[in-house]
Amino acid sequence: MKKIFTLIISALLTSSSFSQMTEAPQFEIVGDYYGNNYSVLYPIGWSDAGHFAYVSQTVNGLGGAAFYNYELAITDPIGWGKVFEESTTYNLETDTTFWNSQNDNFGIGDTTWFSYEIFKDLYWELHKEEINKLIKMYGIKTSKPNVLEPISSFEKYGASLNIEKKTDTVDVIRVDSEFEANISFKGGTKKIWSIVNQINEDGWAHTSWGYPIDLLYYTIEGFIKMPGSDQFLLYIHENTMGFEEVAEKVHIIPFNLAI
Repeated sequence: MKKIFTLIISALLTSSSFSQMTEAPQFEIVGDYYGNNYSVLYPIGWSDAGHFAYVSQTVNGLGGAAFYNYELAITDPIGWGKVFEESTTYNLETDTTFWNSQNDNFGIGDTTWFSYEIFKDLYWELHKEEINKLIKMYGIKTSKPNVLEPISSFEKYGASLNIEKKTDTVDVIRVDSEFEANISFKGGTKKIWSIVNQINEDGWAHTSWGYPIDLLYYTIEGFIKMPGSDQFLLYIHENTMGFEEVAEKVHIIPFNLAI
């Protein structure tokens, strides 16, 4: 009888940990709050194996249009990449009727909340079934938004972050042609992320589509630590030229100090 009771309790705990999400996750601002092209993260949660599930939102008001790009991703606990990644882009002026019904309020008050309404009513409604399937598949336990810790806080974990980069400046244009992040800890030093951007003879970088970019640099936003583990996530911002201001994109870099 005791064994049966234990099995029932175990099943209840398991089902509660991986229960479906009925409401959209809350947002976490990880970019310039006062900019129009800032990055927003919607954390979904962690798995015991160290996967982190999230939706990343980037906005680009290029030419006055409102392009919202969402990336649904689950990190690989032992690598730089992701075990799942899917991107969706909406042009709210042409792809949806939501823009027309909300346009009168655009730019009034807190635009972050306006963006959150778009996320809830548009992206979440169309993708919540898929997200819940992924939660179950990877054993994700839903969590609240995280508080980013500054880079200096690595010291309390016995680690330090070292950045190596090569920056080219042509006519006051800044381009990080090389950027590498290394973590040093008691087990040694290891590279956790790096990127090389091709620069032509005129000093221009190019997007993955081949278009020239007159601004491309990286900044470290901070990091979060998975509770009860040695799993970390480093937030690196990629900054490129948007409409009248810098457009941001956040890179989520997982690493483990125990490996």
